[in-house]
Amino acid sequence: MKCLKRLRIFWFLAVFRRYLALATGQEQIIFINLKNYIVCMGNKTKAKKEVHQYIKEYILSEEATQIMNSSDTFNEEGFDIWSFKKLILLEYYLKPYLTILQSRGYTCYFIDLFSGCGANKVSGEKVTSIGSSILSLLRGIVPIKSKSINYHFKKWFFVDYNPTFCQSLRRRAMKTLEILNKKYGENLVIDENVKILEGDCNEKINEIILEIEKESNGHKIAVLAFIDPYTFTNINWKTWKTLLKLRYVDIIFTFPINTLKRGLSQCKEMEKYLPPSLIELVKVRDITKIEDEEFSKRYAAEIAGIVNRPINYSEKGISVKNSKNSELYRIWLFTYSDPAANLTSNLVKELDRIDPSSLKMMFEKAKGKQKSILDEYS
Repeated sequence: MKCLKRLRIFWFLAVFRRYLALATGQEQIIFINLKNYIVCMGNKTKAKKEVHQYIKEYILSEEATQIMNSSDTFNEEGFDIWSFKKLILLEYYLKPYLTILQSRGYTCYFIDLFSGCGANKVSGEKVTSIGSSILSLLRGIVPIKSKSINYHFKKWFFVDYNPTFCQSLRRRAMKTLEILNKKYGENLVIDENVKILEGDCNEKINEIILEIEKESNGHKIAVLAFIDPYTFTNINWKTWKTLLKLRYVDIIFTFPINTLKRGLSQCKEMEKYLPPSLIELVKVRDITKIEDEEFSKRYAAEIAGIVNRPINYSEKGISVKNSKNSELYRIWLFTYSDPAANLTSNLVKELDRIDPSSLKMMFEKAKGKQKSILDEYS
């Protein structure tokens, strides 16, 4: 009876949302995307994790709170509500990545070239969130109950040029390892399993690759790299070529399209940051008149083109826009694994479709300040 009541409410909301869209002439989502709700219609149906639930774990969970409180330093720039899209993609991808590759005998490594201090202040909000580096630790262990083992990265490499951030990240990483070791019965150690490197990632990448190659010793290795530059001049094109010398490197990359095009028009070293096809393009065309879509697609295609093996990626990627509907950056997932690509393809499409106003409402729900009609009947 209860499920039937919820189904009626769901149907009413769907019709009402469509009515408002037609009445206002807006085809974009007005309320929180109703696809994020799975109505329980029997014990066999398992509700998928909703966007606001991801966000809630990043900002309010007991583990996140303990970890964030282990240092007073927070990143206070560049993390907005829409930044949660990249964290959600990272979390969602970690489990299939580790499960698929480690079951096939690969030793896995994680690299975050712009790791920050492990915690961020959400711009315009009195809220903090864990960062990508801490999330990769928390979700970088996958218990396999059938085998009584845990799949996890052999090593995590975190890089940041800010010494204060590196010190704070170290404290937060140690707290995270304490939680993980107790929770999963592991013995992960700072400086051995988790390495924090202070300096320019364009230089440190050589050190990281050398260490991974030395440890491979003929074994199959795989790397997941999370690359989220603050601005386009943070990563040289040469760094991509160095990273992709390794045979299997999956990448989650945020491409800062808004700062790149604006900055390159005044940049005298564009050859340092751009791939060959874009260098040739800007020689014959005004960079400010090149469409964002063309620019970003060419950059992504060049990354995929560095390697001589097939690699899966969505040409469109995930568009991240601000409240004014201006595109800030594009997120891409590059993967060699067909199963992993198939598992994440729907999520990539869903995240791309979530507009800023809908994401704002999901964020408010995560904070507990907004309830849906469905909640009133649960």
